[in-house]
This record gives sequence, structure tokens and C-alpha cells, in this order.
Amino acid sequence: YTSGTLTITKRYVTLQLQDVSSVYGNSIVLNQGAYTVTEGSIYAGDEEDFTIYTNATRTSNVGTYNIYVGCSNPNYTLSSTGATLTISARTITINLTRQYFVYGNPLNLNINAYTVTSGNIVGNDSLGLQLTTDAQNGANVGTYGIQFLGYSNNNYIGLENIESGTGR
Repeated sequence: YTSGTLTITKRYVTLQLQDVSSVYGNSIVLNQGAYTVTEGSIYAGDEEDFTIYTNATRTSNVGTYNIYVGCSNPNYTLSSTGATLTISARTITINLTRQYFVYGNPLNLNINAYTVTSGNIVGNDSLGLQLTTDAQNGANVGTYGIQFLGYSNNNYIGLENIESGTGR
């Protein structure tokens, strides 16, 4: 009589992860059960050993990021088909506030002269407003328009309500 051996091998499982979307500045919510088993199977009760994660955070720039799955249980060999997290731009509405300049002084538009009327800015972000005006240095006293050209911070999109600047 000779003793035999029993070898238990790892369980192979392939998961299809689900794509997720979020808005810049919002919490990223990854549903831990948001996958489909496409090959193999998960042994009953082991579902909590699987973790879905991304390296992106709520302040990651607008764009796409990979979503991964990990398994803390050494009894599995895991593979997954890719999924992505898409972070879209945060919508805000701003009012550009009136700016005043003294006749003869340089016309340096203040890119921080605005109030947010809808939505919010995340943390200490700068919008990077891009502004221009019809007035030129040395312009006569009067009222001139301030034109909004856009944001240099691509994490934001929105509408702008513009008040004219006045030179004195």
C-alpha cells in the first residue's frame, strides 16, 4: 500500500468589470459587486474577497482611468477584462464682476473677479479664466465690455454671465 497525494489548485476566474462615470470633484463610487463572471466561478462566500478599485481620486483631472479588480484570497487566479472610469468636467456658472481702472493706468484684468452662481469650485482650484476687453491701455473714460474666452482649467465647463468693466 502506497500513500497518494491530493493537490488542490487555484480556482481560475475571469471577471468583466463595468464602466463607471463621475464628475470632477465628486466622490468616485465603485460598486464592489459590479462585475460579471465570464469564465470560471467564485466559490460561495468568497465574493467579499474581491475588491474593485481605481487609482483615480475625486480630484483627478478630466479623462479616463483604468478600473481594476484584486483578490485577497490566495485560492484564486484572477483575470479581468478592462473597464474605465470616465471623469467629466464639472459644470458651473459664474458672474464676472465689474472691474474698475483709473484713466492712464494699465488694464490688467483680474481673472479672479467673479462669483460662482451655480455649482462649486473644488478645493482651492483656479479656473484660469481667460478674459479680454475692447479697451486698450490709454483708453478714454467709459464703459467697455469684458469678454470671456474660456477656462485654462479643463476640469470645468459652464456658462458665464458677464458684467461690463468700467474705466475711470
